[in-house]
Amino acid sequence: MALRQHYASGEVAFFDYAGATLPMTDRDTGAVTAAHVFVAVLGYSQAVYAEVQPDQAVASWVAGHVPAFGAWGGVPARLVPDNLKAGVTHPHPYEPVLPASYQECAEYYGTVVVPARVRRPQDKASVEQGV
Repeated sequence: MALRQHYASGEVAFFDYAGATLPMTDRDTGAVTAAHVFVAVLGYSQAVYAEVQPDQAVASWVAGHVPAFGAWGGVPARLVPDNLKAGVTHPHPYEPVLPASYQECAEYYGTVVVPARVRRPQDKASVEQGV
């Protein structure tokens, strides 16, 4: 049995990295490296934003949010990231610790970050489908 979750427009967005990496070739050197796919999905419209990033560092994670907000034309009231190291420094059911730059980004855009529960993919089913 599945419980359908309904969201109001602009209420929530889900964020994650796709599991598989893609080969990325440097045009100048010809070196091939692994590229990571950043995926963001709006809860109400299911609009997907995806971009390729060189790594899963905190700087890349935060940098992926800004163009997603621009593509959507606004900032959701709540951000729900997966519990990866770039998004959550220390997962906790009630008071998770976020990287400082991610917390500052959320404060700057006037939104809150509520990470998905650990090992609960149903908390971010929209982005799992987008991946």
